[in-house]
Amino acid sequence: MSEWLIVAVVAIVAVLFLVYQANKKIEFNPPPPKEIVKMDLTFEQLLKYDGIKDKKTLLALKGEIYDVTGSPFYEPGSGYHAFTGRDASVNLAKMSHDEQYFNKYG
Repeated sequence: MSEWLIVAVVAIVAVLFLVYQANKKIEFNPPPPKEIVKMDLTFEQLLKYDGIKDKKTLLALKGEIYDVTGSPFYEPGSGYHAFTGRDASVNLAKMSHDEQYFNKYG
């Protein structure tokens, strides 16, 4: 086969592929939302949920409590584990692990 025929075949295949991709339906299937449980905790009660004392791992930001159980970012030994069981709003804003900033929001 001559070179121009090979180039033409490759070009046709590329165009067909692009047309196929353009007509493909994009499906977005987000995971089902976790069950939302409303709870109000004091800072002392929140400290229990650090993933070590209790399997449930909670984190508060600006007074809102988030369940981060099962997230590898917040497991014991990970970089963000220090923020669990506390309100870490100021710490995360300052990107600091300094103890003086924990539980300063609220």
